[in-house]
Amino acid sequence: MVRLKNSKKMKITFLSVGLSIFSVYAVGQGFTLKQCVEYANKNNCNITNANYDVDIAQKKVNEQIGSILPQIDASGSYTDNLKLSTTVLPGDLLGQPGTNISVKMGTQYNVSSGVQLSQKIFDPTFGVALKAAKLSKEQTEQMLKQTTEKIQYNVSSLYYQTLVIEKQKNSLQAAFNSSRVTLESTELKFKNGMARKIDVDKIRVSFNNTKSQLQQSELSYKQSLNNLKYIMGMPVDSSIVLLDTTLRIDVPLPNTISDAFSINNRTDYQLQKITLSAYEADKKRNMSGYLPSLSFNAYYGTNAMRNEVDFFKGGLWFPNSYIGFSLKLPIFDGL
Repeated sequence: MVRLKNSKKMKITFLSVGLSIFSVYAVGQGFTLKQCVEYANKNNCNITNANYDVDIAQKKVNEQIGSILPQIDASGSYTDNLKLSTTVLPGDLLGQPGTNISVKMGTQYNVSSGVQLSQKIFDPTFGVALKAAKLSKEQTEQMLKQTTEKIQYNVSSLYYQTLVIEKQKNSLQAAFNSSRVTLESTELKFKNGMARKIDVDKIRVSFNNTKSQLQQSELSYKQSLNNLKYIMGMPVDSSIVLLDTTLRIDVPLPNTISDAFSINNRTDYQLQKITLSAYEADKKRNMSGYLPSLSFNAYYGTNAMRNEVDFFKGGLWFPNSYIGFSLKLPIFDGL
């Protein structure tokens, strides 16, 4: 008999739990504040754009590092001289003094190819430019942090605002139901001669006011919930239910008041510091541009000249190559 009662209790418990879960999903997906914040971190467009800016800044750093690595370029050209250029030579060269002889120089088809290597040996602007790129990346990271903090604050504010409006709406709904019962009871008493007309009118005015407040509260609740979904990056036509009404956050207390209100903990202050450092780096970059720079260059290529397009059927190819150093010393840049 005891086992039978326990089994019935378990069935009733599972049934109640199942009904509660079904009721939540029938209305919409349940969201806690933590889930709302996590959803916003993944879907808010401002946070997404800030993440893209961080990726772009990292690519700029990689690009700056790549500029100091060896640069290798391959080149090739094909030329079809439709009309060869004519050069006038003095006849004395060919045993015809006193005359000029017209001679066409070159061949109709020319092909050339080559590979060039360049390597910076000393560039005073590289270190400063790399530092500026890293500062830009750090700035975008701080902006991402600032944007995330703002979105999380807005989500939390709208979350609790929506819950407060929902509580007010429920309170007004209870007052509306009570006022409706009172109005119906008073009207019945008036029909039976047990109440006055003025009493019915007073209750009806109160009933209409409560009804109007309830309708306004429902509109405010929908608007606040839509604003929350917009900040989260969720489609407005999605159905969600806010689950928890309270949230406890365990935050370690600071040792002193100065620790709690340290200006170094503020993201906007960190952004200002990074911006100042970026201006200083840009100034140093401009100043280092007046220092000499040295680079190494090497080239190897080959070319061929034909009157027919038979470059790969034999014939001579003429190689050429060089190595050298390039020194650049700025003297005057027009002020």
